[in-house]
Amino acid sequence: ILKKFKIRKFFLGTVKKLCVREEFSKNYLLEINNKCKVLSTTDLSLSYEFSDLKTNRKIKLELNKFNFYDNKNKIVGLTLTDFSWHVKIGKDKRLIEKLNLIYQEFINYLIENDFKVLLIPQLFGSQNDYKYLKSFEKKNKNIEVLSPEFDCDDQKIIISNLHALVGARYHSNIFAVMMKVPNISIIYEDKMRGFLKECGLESLGLDLYDLDRDKLIKRFVKVCMNRNSIINTYDKILPILKKKSKSSFE
Repeated sequence: ILKKFKIRKFFLGTVKKLCVREEFSKNYLLEINNKCKVLSTTDLSLSYEFSDLKTNRKIKLELNKFNFYDNKNKIVGLTLTDFSWHVKIGKDKRLIEKLNLIYQEFINYLIENDFKVLLIPQLFGSQNDYKYLKSFEKKNKNIEVLSPEFDCDDQKIIISNLHALVGARYHSNIFAVMMKVPNISIIYEDKMRGFLKECGLESLGLDLYDLDRDKLIKRFVKVCMNRNSIINTYDKILPILKKKSKSSFE
């Protein structure tokens, strides 16, 4: 560990300026080398202009297949993963089994309360969750898995049509905030924790290691009850986040 620390300190000493997404990373880097110039901004995707995006025919067909326009207030998006790809969590078989059970119990709760569930795969290659999500789809007709052919822009449009989103994937939560869709973030690393803290949205996060069915359901009910207030908060913070994101490259 000491050797790795020295190597990091050496390379940080050769860098004139560093840009990170949140304060946790900034503080960590300064611990390694307090002479390093570190700028804390936010996620780059928040600077992306998407106002001209339109719902194309491919997306409309997908939305129609799931009766989006008839059930817009009853469709919840989930970006779930079993973390088998994760360096640390992937080795914790007991935690993975626990998560699988929590996911299924939460999906059951949603369906029992007349919600439809849209499972949204993110990333590619070994970290693609599509096959994993398909295992849930088989269990109920009110569960649909989004095709992996939809890119980030498509996903933003689809997410904008949801009643709420529960995300174990970082960027799905960023997209939800961008599209002003109330969401619950499952926190497994400091990048999500840092974003929520920066935005004053800590109440919308749940720690992965402390997660259980009842806590997730309780938080979901609270989010639904405070939906308009959350959307108003997103309205206020988005211009600030966009400006901060652009400071990464301007």
